Amino acid sequence: MSRQKPLQLQLHLLLFPSLILLSVGANGVTPVNSTSSDLCPSYDCGDGVVISYPFWYNNTSTSPYCGYPSFGLSCSPDNETILRLSSDTYYVKHINYSTKTVTLVDADVMGNSCPRVRHNISLTSLVPQLRYPNYTTSNLTFFFCCSRFPQAYLNNYASLSCLISGQNQSYVFSSDAIPETIDWYRYCKDKVVTSVMRSAVLDALLSNTSGFSRALQGGFELDWGSLVDCRACENSGGRCAYNTNSTKLLCICKDKTGIWKRCSDFNIFLEN
Repeated sequence: MSRQKPLQLQLHLLLFPSLILLSVGANGVTPVNSTSSDLCPSYDCGDGVVISYPFWYNNTSTSPYCGYPSFGLSCSPDNETILRLSSDTYYVKHINYSTKTVTLVDADVMGNSCPRVRHNISLTSLVPQLRYPNYTTSNLTFFFCCSRFPQAYLNNYASLSCLISGQNQSYVFSSDAIPETIDWYRYCKDKVVTSVMRSAVLDALLSNTSGFSRALQGGFELDWGSLVDCRACENSGGRCAYNTNSTKLLCICKDKTGIWKRCSDFNIFLEN
C-alpha cells in the first residue's frame, strides 16, 4: 500500500497537460504544435505570440499549471495576449525564448494618439523573475498639469501640447536628466515614471506629442531569469509546475510527473 499511493498521485498528475489542452481548445485558444521534447503545452491567442514555458495560458481551470508563478498570460476578447498583475494590464507584443526577453505595452496607452500614463511601472517588484535589461530599456518621467514652466528650457523641452489643460502644461524627461530649475513636485499635480525602449527616448523628448506616443506604444522590454526552486528540475531536463491551491513544486519529466526536485528523483520517489 505504501507504494500505491505515490503511483496513484503520479498517474493523476500525468493527466493534467491533456486536460488543460482539451479545456483551452474548447474556449477557442489555439494549441501550438509541440515537438517531442516539449513537456508543456503551448498556445496562441491569435496574435502570433506563442505562450510557452515558463509562461502558461491562464484560465480559471488551469490547475496545476506548467510554468512560473505570475507568468500566466490571458487572451483578450480581441485575441491579444495580455499579462495582468495586480490592477494593471499589459499587452504582450513579443516573447523571445532564445534571449529570454518579453516586450510589454501598458494597456492604458495602447491605440491612443495622446496617451496619458496612469501609473508607475512596478513589474519587477511584483514578479522578481522579471528584470529591466539596462541595454534596451530606459525610464521616462512625466509631470502632469504643471502650473509653472521651465522657461529657460522651453526650446529643448517642449510641453506635451495634447495634454495642455487650461493654463497648465505637461512635460516628459529622461528620468536621469530632469531639469532642476523648477520644483516639479510642488507645481505639478502628478508625476508618473514609466519604461520605454532606450532607442525611443530621444524621439520621445524631441518630437512633442507624436514622439512620446510612439515611445509609449512601442512598449518596453524585460528579461527573465530562472526560478531558484526550479533550477534542479530544469537542469535535469524537467519543467516546473505548481498547483494554484498550493506552493508545492511539481517537476514534469518525460513520461512522468510528481512532487520531487529533479527528474532523477523519480525512482527514489517510488521507493519511499
